[in-house]
Amino acid sequence: AKAKLDSEHSFLVDFALFVPTGDNEATFEVSAVEWLVQIGDLDVMRVEAGANSTSFAGFELNQAFAAARASSATADSDTMQMEDFLREFSDLIGEDLPRDYLFSKFMLAAKKSLGGDPCAADFGALYETFRESSKLMRALVKKRLFSGTLSAGGGSSQVAIKDVQSLGQPQGSLRSIEVMSLPLGNKAPLLAEEGFAPLWPADKPLSQDMISAWQEVIAKKWKELDDASAIPSRVEIGMRGLLVGISAVYHASKFAGCSEMILSKASFLSKLQAKLDQLLENPPAGKPGKDGQMVYDHKNASNLVLAHEVAAKAMAPTAWIVCKRNWKAQPTFLEALGDKAPELPEYAATWVLGLYLIQTGMV
Repeated sequence: AKAKLDSEHSFLVDFALFVPTGDNEATFEVSAVEWLVQIGDLDVMRVEAGANSTSFAGFELNQAFAAARASSATADSDTMQMEDFLREFSDLIGEDLPRDYLFSKFMLAAKKSLGGDPCAADFGALYETFRESSKLMRALVKKRLFSGTLSAGGGSSQVAIKDVQSLGQPQGSLRSIEVMSLPLGNKAPLLAEEGFAPLWPADKPLSQDMISAWQEVIAKKWKELDDASAIPSRVEIGMRGLLVGISAVYHASKFAGCSEMILSKASFLSKLQAKLDQLLENPPAGKPGKDGQMVYDHKNASNLVLAHEVAAKAMAPTAWIVCKRNWKAQPTFLEALGDKAPELPEYAATWVLGLYLIQTGMV
């Protein structure tokens, strides 16, 4: 490949082998996903309500309104002054969401309010204004809701926790991402250890006993990490906000038919469990092996159990998750173009993209 590039182009190319550490890989993945949340085609508008009819981002919006009210002169009312609103949501302002846009949305909410003060808006109108603007909601998701990633593979599973960037941190600098690694992957119950048969024998159809045994192994390994104080505090109490499932967690959701959509924790776990129940009711057929015995492929079921257990243990009851790997660029300025928007590139949420974004100073 190097010789071909050297001969076909007027510049020389040198290849450098780069193998990131586990923590660096997680940092690159989180950086890639955070960028894609803002510019990608994540649907933040059509989200089913969570437990107790909780709306997506409702907890965070209520917190913000309460904080703004507590610091204002109208602390006893359910209205917010314009200066309080702009101050409370100043972190949303950026190249993709200018201050004038935030100001215009507040004025729209003030117009819908019943108080008659053109510089004050009630919470209900502000809440509705956020809900009706994909630009505001995506900025809110990126800045306040996105909290990290859940990922898994054949040999391990990870919870990567988004850091809070300091205001003085320069673009392109390597961030410090807290990573929890569970030394179990979806191949664990399928492989034989020395002197022991696999937890899930390939010559046996899927059963509830097999699933329960795998769940017990995951619970035991999680407890070992807890006993060793190896579980970050934010995971121990349950991660809040929005998590993005990637790698094998994404494949588990795709297999369960619930990828590409924002779901509450309860809904996500329910959909994974429903697929497991379906597999138990109608176990996948085996295929004849070399010795004539039936051989069963349990990888999808193993992955479903692993994704379910990791999400159940790592997420707070109020948390949300979307499992997404491939993203189509959809910067918010395209909203004004409608059907005239140009065709834009697609991206995969991998550590390679994150490395590129950091190296080029885009994040």
